[in-house]
Amino acid sequence: MLVRAMDRVIKVVVFYQIHDDYLNFSAYASQKGFAEDMDEGKFSFPIVCGIEKHPEFRGQILVVFRQRPASATAEARPLSRKVKDHMIKCIASSGGFDETLKCLKSMEHEIELGMVKIEEKPGQANSLLRLCLAALSMEGQEKI
Repeated sequence: MLVRAMDRVIKVVVFYQIHDDYLNFSAYASQKGFAEDMDEGKFSFPIVCGIEKHPEFRGQILVVFRQRPASATAEARPLSRKVKDHMIKCIASSGGFDETLKCLKSMEHEIELGMVKIEEKPGQANSLLRLCLAALSMEGQEKI
């Protein structure tokens, strides 16, 4: 039982991280910083999906990350909007965003099914958990 509970928690945590990676490239990012993960040199889920699906974009993406400072103490400058736009085009062309959205919707469905199982035991809905999932829902999310 504990293992099943941990599996559910891990699934929600992974869903949240992929969700954050995806939204980092969207309009939501204007609150946080547009494509900020690229400024930090992070290989976010959409980037990994794009490279996996279409390795021909790997070189274009890696060349940008290789220009980043190698040491943690070096001051990294944010990427220009032009570079970010090019990277986003590469990710979009490679299907990285579509694959990420598809994965998120599938995970959301699995989490929803797991929630139903959790609610069966006490026989009532877990409104707090449902509210959290609704806030993270990808339903109606615009494609990037």
